[in-house]
Amino acid sequence: MRGLNRDEIVQMKQRRRTLKNRGYAASCRIKRLEQKDELECEKGKEFEDLDKLQVEMQDENVQLREEVEGLHRKFEALKAFAVQKKIRIPAEFEQF
Repeated sequence: MRGLNRDEIVQMKQRRRTLKNRGYAASCRIKRLEQKDELECEKGKEFEDLDKLQVEMQDENVQLREEVEGLHRKFEALKAFAVQKKIRIPAEFEQF
């Protein structure tokens, strides 16, 4: 810093500070963009998982409906058998 007047020294310090700030801003910008990309990727995976879960739930729902229908058919068959054999059916089962 020898040989420079006070204004030049202040100007050099300011220039150095400006360049450092640009570097900080650039690294912050890069970090923000990387973070954005990571979050978008994670978001995409979450949507994929959600779609898979919806399909699984639909499949499970279909399976449960089929199971209920099968049980209902068995119940109706037992009721018909009871009527045929003149077996008394409790009142609470009459409503089904």
